[in-house]
Amino acid sequence: MKTIHNTALLLLAATVVAAPVSGQEPLGGGFTYQGQIRRQGEPLNDSADFLFTLWDASVDGNMIGAELAAEGVPVSEGLFTAELDFGAAAFNGEARWLEIAVRSPAGEGEYTRLSPRQPLTATPYSLQTRGIFVNAAGNRVGIGTRSPGSSLEVNGGVRARGGPPGGFGVNNNGYAFSGNGGDNDSGMFSSADGLLQFFTNNQEHVRISPNGNVGIGTDNPAQKLDIGGVPGTDGIRFPDGTLQTSAARVRTVQQLHLVRGYWEGFLNGAGFSVSRLGPGDYRITFSNQWASAPTVLVTPVGGLALSATATPEGPSNSNIWRVQLRLAANGTPVDGSFSILAMGVRQ
Repeated sequence: MKTIHNTALLLLAATVVAAPVSGQEPLGGGFTYQGQIRRQGEPLNDSADFLFTLWDASVDGNMIGAELAAEGVPVSEGLFTAELDFGAAAFNGEARWLEIAVRSPAGEGEYTRLSPRQPLTATPYSLQTRGIFVNAAGNRVGIGTRSPGSSLEVNGGVRARGGPPGGFGVNNNGYAFSGNGGDNDSGMFSSADGLLQFFTNNQEHVRISPNGNVGIGTDNPAQKLDIGGVPGTDGIRFPDGTLQTSAARVRTVQQLHLVRGYWEGFLNGAGFSVSRLGPGDYRITFSNQWASAPTVLVTPVGGLALSATATPEGPSNSNIWRVQLRLAANGTPVDGSFSILAMGVRQ
């Protein structure tokens, strides 16, 4: 039992709960304190005045915040409640004790300070503000949930906004993580026109440029995927279904030759040349002779729906290839732009 020095009053069980608020307003640092007082063993039925102070120790220590007064508090069957608010800053996760002084009837006599101080449970630390629930005793934070099961639990979508691309929390031009909820998918997007970089050990390793090119090991990707270094792979499957899993015929790395570029009415690339023979008819001449039949892929680019074919002129390892562009709808020859990707073993 908790006794009061030099008085017949007795403070029994005390509980602390988060103070309710009306409507949908968020909770602040306030809470409701409920206790029971007996006088000479009988529950008190009277009015009383209370003084509350918050401390950082059960004995001595430092007072935190200001003294709070609750006057004319009705006490029925020994039970009383008081709304207390020492401010959210008073609760930083460390232990707190409540010291109480009381006089009854209200407005009469001197205050008697109760001893010992009352330890506050974790409940006052459970604060909710704008949908954020903080439970300092459990070291947990919930956003969109009042019962977080982890150090941080978010129930709902998450969006992080930043200033310069990749910097979160400054303004509205950062990267956002989102999903549609229906397919349980998620993605990262940004309205900013900057690049996205990935660093480890304070060094950039992956870059996505504003035009969508991805660079691994290079900070200047010139293609949709540009690898600076030697990649390892179990195989390469080309759009025509060809799967290459071995380079058994390649004696050295230097013999494996890759040619890529564009024809847009003018040449954009190296290792080959393009000449126009007629509408939708082109000749590609590779600078090096192939040791065996290369894989040559020609892909139309631009707004027209075109089909493209690439065939060697002469033997399959010829360095001269014929490219024909046709309208996909009716096969009519038509000029257009196309990309070139050729890979094989050079002589």
